[in-house]
Amino acid sequence: MTGYSILKKDTYYDGLIKYAREKNFEAVYTGYMAHKLNFLSGGNPLFVEFYSNPFQGWKRLKKAIILNDFAVLIPDDKNLKIYEAYIKTKNINCNRENIQGYIVLSKCRGKPYEVRELRLIGQ
Repeated sequence: MTGYSILKKDTYYDGLIKYAREKNFEAVYTGYMAHKLNFLSGGNPLFVEFYSNPFQGWKRLKKAIILNDFAVLIPDDKNLKIYEAYIKTKNINCNRENIQGYIVLSKCRGKPYEVRELRLIGQ
């Protein structure tokens, strides 16, 4: 095809993608918007659903689970309560930032298995 070009349109999610890239996250776990974010980011970084049984994205989940530098992007209060309870119970420490109304947990420290499980506890 000739005479066509790709148009870049700014979206609401561009700020989240830019933030994740600036922080050099390899993977970012979030809700169902993970698919849109992953498409818009071109897979850099990898955006993955944080649900323990993702609707889609099993390949991405398997690829991302081995990446060490990750963040959790929490979009709503329901999931925030789940994460806060888990972090408190398991005595995990995380950096916490508020970006565009989302809570970002990163650089989490604690027992390795429990920090790994932090990626998939959103319900």
